[in-house]
Amino acid sequence: MAEIWVYVGIYIAAVLLVGFLTRKKGDDQQFLIANRNLGFIDSLSSITASKIATGVVTTYAALVFVFGVGAMTFFVGWMFGYILFYFYAKKLRLLSEKNGFYTLGDYFKHRFGPLAGKVIGVGTFVSYLAAILIQLIGGSKILSLITGLSYPAALLILGVSVLVYLYVGGFFATVRTDTLQYIAMVVLFGIITVLLSNHFVYVPSDWTFTIGAGDAISFLIAGLLIPLSTVDLYQRVFAARSLPVVRNSIMGASAFFLLIGGAITFMVLVIKGHLTTVIDPDVVLVEGFFALLPEAFIGLGVIALFAVIMSSSDTYAYTAAAIATHDLTTGTPREQVRTIKRLIVVLLITGMIVSLLFPSVIDASYLYVGIMMVISILVLWAWIHKNASQKVIVYGGVFGLSATLFYALFVSLGPTIALVEILCTLIGCFAGHLHTHFYKPS
Repeated sequence: MAEIWVYVGIYIAAVLLVGFLTRKKGDDQQFLIANRNLGFIDSLSSITASKIATGVVTTYAALVFVFGVGAMTFFVGWMFGYILFYFYAKKLRLLSEKNGFYTLGDYFKHRFGPLAGKVIGVGTFVSYLAAILIQLIGGSKILSLITGLSYPAALLILGVSVLVYLYVGGFFATVRTDTLQYIAMVVLFGIITVLLSNHFVYVPSDWTFTIGAGDAISFLIAGLLIPLSTVDLYQRVFAARSLPVVRNSIMGASAFFLLIGGAITFMVLVIKGHLTTVIDPDVVLVEGFFALLPEAFIGLGVIALFAVIMSSSDTYAYTAAAIATHDLTTGTPREQVRTIKRLIVVLLITGMIVSLLFPSVIDASYLYVGIMMVISILVLWAWIHKNASQKVIVYGGVFGLSATLFYALFVSLGPTIALVEILCTLIGCFAGHLHTHFYKPS
């Protein structure tokens, strides 16, 4: 256990050091958007590292444990979703060069009006609150299991570590620490996959596509649409140095997601073939690493998982604070920096408190996906309908977000929430379309 603490301590120290080194006193644009000068390596590593999040690894691993290889439909959809996203991002990137966008809400405000921008801002802000909870809950469970700490103590270490370097470095700190964490993930997950292959046992039921049609379609559609509603992805598009950097980093990320999805699927099914009981599906990878990896390599598994934890927690906390600042308030860049710093503190402390009360990763993940589907449909509608009105965006957002709230309070959360939210948002968009074209005030 002492060795595990050494690995965790060294990794936290390295991330904090990188975060502090990114600090440049008085440079507000670097804090807010990295001076819109991200190169290919920073852009690729930040997109991939921030998306292979605690929620993805823990939730997806649990779904593979339950559904077998059929859960891979999510990553297949995700890969094609990023390719689709590029063609939309290309348009927004060109507009951003003229208008200086920071968030998706900025674009909707520019095109449709301030009310549409606020609807998008509220929806994405709530989705990122759920995302923060996913990272804190899942990350703390993993840290607790690998170190022997209590869940509250692990939560405190994780939350405070992210808060410190994010408060100091802002957006640029998340990018630079993502580069470190991306390298750690690529190298270490590759080594671990090879090591676990020595324990491979073919179990036909796990490798047969037995997932239900409704769940498979939900996973595929969720993977396809989520990139369109991912605000931190738009931030990286706006922060890139050029359009070729945007194109190359997004295409590279889409290929990486399919590879990492295949690797996680393989690792979980190998672990499932050897572990007769699992304490908690949220931490199946951790249990498998301790049970099957050679003792000398357990530390590699610890660092790989900790890279996943840290790379996503900081991104979602910063993005939520940026959404609230840019989409829901006004101010100069200097005032925005101060507001974001205050919100980072408030969001992470609040997130830690809520994570103590509701420690369920899978339920929070379903809620997150539901809200993301609402935003994705609004983005698609705005993309396809060149003459869409502000009423369409407002009606669609209100219908979809209200349905999400109703579903969370009164219906059992599950994969089908994606289809329900898509339908409700489309109904709202059609209602707004009819109102625009057939209601003429006297």
